Parts: sequence; C-alpha cells; structure tokens
Amino acid sequence: MKKKVCMMLVLTMVMSLFIASFAAASPPSHSQVNKDLAQLRQATVQYQDIEKAIDDGYNDPHNCIPGMGIHLINPTY
Repeated sequence: MKKKVCMMLVLTMVMSLFIASFAAASPPSHSQVNKDLAQLRQATVQYQDIEKAIDDGYNDPHNCIPGMGIHLINPTY
C-alpha cells in the first residue's frame, strides 16, 4: 500500500512538471513568426511554378488532401 502511494505521488509530481513546462514556454513573438514566414517564402518562391518543382525532382505522391493545395515530395531528401 505504501509503495502504491509513493508511486502515485511520483507520478503526480512528474505530470505536474510536464504540464508546468508547457505553461512556462512562451510562444514566439510576432516579429519572429514574420521573419520565419519571410524566410520560408524566400526559400519556396522558385516553386511557385509547379513545372520548376517537377524539373528539380519533386513529384506527386498522389496524397490528395482536399483544401490544402498540391503536395510534392523530392525522394532524394
């Protein structure tokens, strides 16, 4: 019985620390998100033309996700 109580206390402490770590994490600032988006757009601007992506080795895995656009993969990565 004593062992069971100790295990429950340890489990409760671990879960509390786990939950607290999420609460303590701050979301990225708007300026950081904007910087990340700008970097992403710059990296993908060449592929606004799907033919360029296909020429660079990207292909359609035929995983259609309605409403989410076209998804291509490059198997070399």
